[in-house]
Amino acid sequence: MIIDVSFYPTFYNAEKSKTYKDLIETMIQVDQTLYEKLNIYVETHSVIPKFESMGRKGIEILLPVSIHFMAHYLRAKESTTYFEKAGNYTIAYNIFNNSKNKEVKSIKGFFEKQLKECEEFVIKWFKAPSFEQIYGEEKAALIKSKISETMKNLQKEIIEKRTASIQKYAKNRPLSHNQAIAKGKIKKITEYSTGKIYDNINEASFFTGISQSSIRRSCQGKIDKVKGMTFRYLRKDLYDLM
Repeated sequence: MIIDVSFYPTFYNAEKSKTYKDLIETMIQVDQTLYEKLNIYVETHSVIPKFESMGRKGIEILLPVSIHFMAHYLRAKESTTYFEKAGNYTIAYNIFNNSKNKEVKSIKGFFEKQLKECEEFVIKWFKAPSFEQIYGEEKAALIKSKISETMKNLQKEIIEKRTASIQKYAKNRPLSHNQAIAKGKIKKITEYSTGKIYDNINEASFFTGISQSSIRRSCQGKIDKVKGMTFRYLRKDLYDLM
């Protein structure tokens, strides 16, 4: 079985093709019975790869293994989406590395540069696939948009529940508990009517315009409201979860 077909002028020129279109236009003219006559090893190639045409039946031709490799390599180079690029690079890479194709390894050296490019892309693809790589840029944008909208709604729900919990906790916490938290030097505080969290009394005073002493007394439960606001120390085990 002949593997290296570079001795045949048509195949030699096809292996040197610069574009996928040129390669296919050259190879589609070849009499398919020639392969059997010359005992050339061939593989079936879909002119539009099956994974790109979503399984729809298309034109299939027989190609010598080296040209089959170049077909998918060129297809990958010209692909407009990561999905198509990754699929073709992967097929090209596997043609020379498939355990069933042991004999083709003898001609890998002629395509060392192209094969290395395929390998680098495939390793990167499988190591850290992105939505663009998996689905293509157009579909990825749609998926990301849906995820973003879902996350916004989820984030809104979480914030609302968190605020309600803080308000309820701050309002019902006993004075002794507030004093114990103060002694533990917990600096973060919350204004429970809004759920707003401040890193310290200085910050709360700056943003609310209320004196630090009034905020401190409110945190300790000594006074109920200051200008309509009620402040409480925020338990560490609460704000660590936020």
